[in-house]
Amino acid sequence: MKVDFSFTQHFVIDGVQNLVWSRDLYAIGDTTSVFKKAAAGNQSLAQAFSDARARAAAIELGGLAGWRLAKREEVDGVLNALDPTTVYMYFRPRTKQIPYRWVFATFDDGNAPSAVSIDGENYANTSLGRYPGGQQAGSPELNPYGVWLVKDMSAEVEEKLRPTLEPLRVYTESVDEQRLKPVSTYTVSKAESSFDFLSPTKGSAAVSATRSLNNRYFARYNLKSLPKGVLVGAEVLMAPMSWSGAPTPTIKIDMKSAAGASEQAEELWKFNESHFVGVWQPPNRARLELPEQVARNAYNVGDDLLLSFAADFNNCQFFVPELVVRFVEQENVLFGKPIP
Repeated sequence: MKVDFSFTQHFVIDGVQNLVWSRDLYAIGDTTSVFKKAAAGNQSLAQAFSDARARAAAIELGGLAGWRLAKREEVDGVLNALDPTTVYMYFRPRTKQIPYRWVFATFDDGNAPSAVSIDGENYANTSLGRYPGGQQAGSPELNPYGVWLVKDMSAEVEEKLRPTLEPLRVYTESVDEQRLKPVSTYTVSKAESSFDFLSPTKGSAAVSATRSLNNRYFARYNLKSLPKGVLVGAEVLMAPMSWSGAPTPTIKIDMKSAAGASEQAEELWKFNESHFVGVWQPPNRARLELPEQVARNAYNVGDDLLLSFAADFNNCQFFVPELVVRFVEQENVLFGKPIP
């Protein structure tokens, strides 16, 4: 890590790029609110970004005004200089409704963007590091990612911050990671009030919600073979194959412990007592975090996990989802250290 980083309660001071970063990634709202109108087709992305820039310029954070959306190269500068765990410790989500363990936030990606760019560090995924490509992390208009806010350092700001500055602490950890394929999959079809199982397709999954075809996909994952330790996080990997219709279909993902769960077609379709994971749209590739308390309990007792995938309309085919499970053999900084 570069030595030119320090922090206060509200800011990370980047002496390498001479910038001040807001530690609050949600100061102007998350991406579901910032791009709500654009997602509904009532506003262009260019106008949504223009509104976000104006909102950033108008707010005051920790006694400082004059904020702006960070540029891609500025975000890269922080993510290349700091260990992923350090990034998480200083910029981690602080609101309960954020279900993700990645430090993902959007940035200023030009005057007329065609998509919402997202970049960030997986807080514990030291084996993979940054999300491949650094953008399209998975339906930012539908999932609550943050917004990177930054301002240029000046002599006046430096003088104001100097009494409260502390050297940035370095956090590193060794995290084991395993990928799990489902031990069984089910496709349930509904016609009026009847429910039937469809023949499984190897290597792919399909969901649909049309007048002529309505089916959902279910996958069961076994955690018993994993070594014991402390669960850091678990994610489901989503990668598209093909889809139809406009607008693009949205896939809703739910999860529950498979202990005692019925495998009858009608009961699977209802998927009672489940927990919401997130929503996903092709053409994005996405890693969606599983609800921590459910995943951790299943890991601790060796339960299977059962995931449900359902479309809101049209058809979507995707690769059979894998689970990425990350764990440590003993408690580490993410569990034993307070937020700085």
